[in-house]
Amino acid sequence: MPKKIKKNITEEQLISNKASFIQRMIAYLLDMVIITMVVSIISSPFIDMKTVDKLDKESTEIIEKYNKKKISTENYFYQISDVNYQLAKVTGTSSLITMTTIILYFIVFQFYNKGQTIGKKIMNIGIVKYNRTTLTINDLIFRSLIINSIFVNMLNFALMLFVNKDFYGYTTIFLESIQYIILITIFFMTIFRKDGRGLHDIIANTIVVKKDILKEEECKA
Repeated sequence: MPKKIKKNITEEQLISNKASFIQRMIAYLLDMVIITMVVSIISSPFIDMKTVDKLDKESTEIIEKYNKKKISTENYFYQISDVNYQLAKVTGTSSLITMTTIILYFIVFQFYNKGQTIGKKIMNIGIVKYNRTTLTINDLIFRSLIINSIFVNMLNFALMLFVNKDFYGYTTIFLESIQYIILITIFFMTIFRKDGRGLHDIIANTIVVKKDILKEEECKA
């Protein structure tokens, strides 16, 4: 059984000292800048940028044709699915590097830094258990599978490897639509819930708070 770590902190104190939406958003943006820089440096030797640029151009042209009603909805989905499938194949190594980096950063690094990423450290906020027990790596895994889209990205990667382009195209559109709905739900939950907890926090039984309250309580202990 996890041990209690902040005995003096009540649920009400956690809620009253929750991190604001702005603090969390800025921390996340800072983290994503770091992730993007690391992934770009590591994956650049493995990406054929000429092919990527060519496919991006084709994708833009298909979208423009559809917006101008030059192609039907059926043809649009067929053509865009084909381009997206080719793009996924070309950037497969980069996608794998991205997923690995996100897992190492948001799960492993954050666990060993007591619920803080670099962005959270800068904003002086951190993740703690809502019931004031010890934060575990499993808690961060559950959170990241949802909020960092790890689960959907892993499924997309597996589909790219094992299914044909038609199945890949329609399935990824469905998965990304579900993920989009989940992220929008988390967005509104974080803003309007009294405790500021999103779906990922509820599932992992966590809350993001200002770190000052925890330091104060440690001094009292």
